[in-house]
Amino acid sequence: MLRIAGEIGDGLITNFIAPARLPAMLDHTRGAMRAAGKEPSNLDVVARILIAVDEDEATARMLFRRALTAYLTVPQYNQFFREIGYAEPAAAAFDAWHKGDRKSALTALPEEMIEDIFVFGSAAQCRKRLDDYARAGITTSALQFNSFAATPQERRAKILKSIENISAA
Repeated sequence: MLRIAGEIGDGLITNFIAPARLPAMLDHTRGAMRAAGKEPSNLDVVARILIAVDEDEATARMLFRRALTAYLTVPQYNQFFREIGYAEPAAAAFDAWHKGDRKSALTALPEEMIEDIFVFGSAAQCRKRLDDYARAGITTSALQFNSFAATPQERRAKILKSIENISAA
């Protein structure tokens, strides 16, 4: 898929990627661009990044863990996570889930994996992580702001405040 993006496209869109895992992915795409006679420096790299600014950290970890586990139960997504360096937790979560052991599937994901893939914490912490993505090669960030407030009105207010806070950081 990464090679095809380089051969026939001008960019790629990725999801659930850690900055440290991105350069190896981009090597595949840029190599295909070179083979197709394209200039690799023109590659547009978009990343959908789930972010929670100034949310309770334990809640953010739990809910992001649940979201990621849901993806890991799908064979194609599971293979993606294995290929980008999370082979052991991906296999453990997949196997546990398909054996009906949902709790073990959730706990199969190490804290490091949650911290690598999702952006959460204070505005300053989140800004630093977004800078890590830019240094890794992301040219366009598609931020999905999350709030874990109880009501839609509270979530809306917190997300708007998060956008302001991350912009100021």
